[in-house]
Amino acid sequence: NFVENLERLARLDRLGTGGVNCFDAVEGVGGALRRVWEMETTKKRQATREERQEDIEMAVLCKGSGKPTMHASGRLGQALQYWQESRHISGRKRSADDMDIDSPPAKEAISSKEPTRWSATIECEPCSSDLYPPIRVSSDWVTNDPCTDQQQEQHQQDPFTSITPSESSPFTWHDPPPTFITSDPSAMDLSLSQSNNNNNNKTPDFRFTARLHPPLLVPLQTALNIYASVGAPLAQDSIQPTTFDSLLFPATTPPTNERIAERELYTPGGTKKKKHKYTLFTDPQAYARTIAEIPFAHPRQIVQLLPVLRQWAFISSLLRRCFFPSPSSSSSSSSSSSLTRTNINGAAKDDTDDENEEDDNNNNDNNSPPSPSSQLENLLNPSPLASSKSKAKPKNIDISLAFSGAAPRFRLSFERQGEVADVGFCVGLNAEVGDVDVFVLEGEGSGADNNEGAGSSSSSREGKDKAGKRREKVKKVIEVGEDLGVLVEWIVGVEG
Repeated sequence: NFVENLERLARLDRLGTGGVNCFDAVEGVGGALRRVWEMETTKKRQATREERQEDIEMAVLCKGSGKPTMHASGRLGQALQYWQESRHISGRKRSADDMDIDSPPAKEAISSKEPTRWSATIECEPCSSDLYPPIRVSSDWVTNDPCTDQQQEQHQQDPFTSITPSESSPFTWHDPPPTFITSDPSAMDLSLSQSNNNNNNKTPDFRFTARLHPPLLVPLQTALNIYASVGAPLAQDSIQPTTFDSLLFPATTPPTNERIAERELYTPGGTKKKKHKYTLFTDPQAYARTIAEIPFAHPRQIVQLLPVLRQWAFISSLLRRCFFPSPSSSSSSSSSSSLTRTNINGAAKDDTDDENEEDDNNNNDNNSPPSPSSQLENLLNPSPLASSKSKAKPKNIDISLAFSGAAPRFRLSFERQGEVADVGFCVGLNAEVGDVDVFVLEGEGSGADNNEGAGSSSSSREGKDKAGKRREKVKKVIEVGEDLGVLVEWIVGVEG
């Protein structure tokens, strides 16, 4: 990241003209975000005294206004972290009432890699002040006054950014006066009234921007809503006929609405490895866009967008763990650290079994282990004997992702003890999992939900209660495990 950091610092330094320092402007926004962080964590600590400090900070990071950082994750500058993968299990001790999904995997599957945190780096970029509100050098972006009911209602007028909690916010956003550049580079006028007496004053032709790390893949309509919420319409020439599927699998040809991948993962408890074969189905007409940066005029706009960013960060994590498994994954469902080979259609072919079978064959014929050169030769050119040996058949899992409803909806179909299981759920703002349904088809043409609700009224109530508890458990497995493969294995092992 050295070159990237150097370019960022040089870019901010070049923009400084007319007495306006972009570093000071970014620091002012960062200071406001730190004050918001401190006020939110303090309020939550007072409301929930039993929670640990780490849990309070994680809640504000993933559900509140985010965590401001300086020079974090190898990037110089001010950033706002808004999401962390495996947030429920990272650095957490197991308690007596934890579910099996909370169990750590086997030692060989645990990686020392830190959990991925999604962030937005605060920067400045050139833009005419006639086209977009310019930067303001100020530290008065927020006050300690509690948010009033009227302000609360104003924040909730836009359903796309309706994220203000029901209780009163511990702070109030404030609009500082504009910043003006002058002909004298050593002077800077922050007063609007003084500018009326000096026609030479002009607002700087820069604007704030938040660069997302990593960039987010979202449907085109969501991208349009995001840019509209910050008052920066998406340029028409940048709207390309790219689909969600083509951006998720950019290297695959020919384009298709069906993607296949295989992976190995540890079952809850970390004692066995299971093979999965995933097939992804999406609407071939679901146009999408990758968002790398979002301009803004006030830090309030970025904070209000965090629930939407978390929603798609979570969806991206679910898809990546199935179709782009990393050997160094830090989740509880870590992929095995075996060598994998991905073909042109996005399907990962595992060579671990061939390699292990070759090693076993060599060890049976010789009392000493094979040499490294022999292992490499066996890996590159597996023998017909090893290739002909039968392998465990992977579990076929069909994953469909629909964007037509109010919230993106996943649906998984797979086999469970000779029956067809079907699980569906939506991912809403702030990565909230909802609208969960679990069905087990007990034969062709049967659409019963485990035959619950049949019989007497008492049996019907018991069936509904049982179904409700099952949905709550499935929701927790999704939110804690953050892995569709773990969800499938939990349903097969626990519900089966």
